[in-house]
Amino acid sequence: MAETVAEVSPAVDGVEAQPAVPPAGAHPPDPFASEYLPLPPSGGVAPGQVRAVGMLGAGYYRDVHLAAQGTVEVVGLSNLGVRGTLAGNLPLGLTDAQLLSARVGPALHLLPYRKVDVGAYLEAGGAVVDVLRERRTAMFVTTPGLTVDLALGAYWTLHLDGGVSLGTADRSGAAELVVVPFAVFGLGPVL
Repeated sequence: MAETVAEVSPAVDGVEAQPAVPPAGAHPPDPFASEYLPLPPSGGVAPGQVRAVGMLGAGYYRDVHLAAQGTVEVVGLSNLGVRGTLAGNLPLGLTDAQLLSARVGPALHLLPYRKVDVGAYLEAGGAVVDVLRERRTAMFVTTPGLTVDLALGAYWTLHLDGGVSLGTADRSGAAELVVVPFAVFGLGPVL
């Protein structure tokens, strides 16, 4: 079937129509621009982060004690991470146990991608009880706790951590429940 020139490119008033060519570098407006979601704000808990925090604080059970803790957390999903902690508690009196522990466990973040995050964790591991005393012993320790993180930009966080380390140790020839509540806070980088 043969087509004529008039059927392929119609002419207007005898002049053949030329297709409109936009100037170089110009783009037509995006018809879906209002549909796009913004990226998460910088700072806050996000997948792929490694968070390291050094903290100091105190606690009280039967005596006041000083607490120090170093925590490293790897965030795998927006709400879940795995954290490892080295912690020490030194009571100022003689009745509470001195505790030096190494723990690991999951962490749950309730408000990821936000400047303020609230979370919870459950760690377990080993501990040495009464490190600086003659009757030192070892025990299994479990530590549930709560956290609050304040993102100070994309690379720093202010971390508040509170929990209770629990275990049963052989102190003075008898099994004793060791309870060490603590609250610590500190500053750390987000990698």
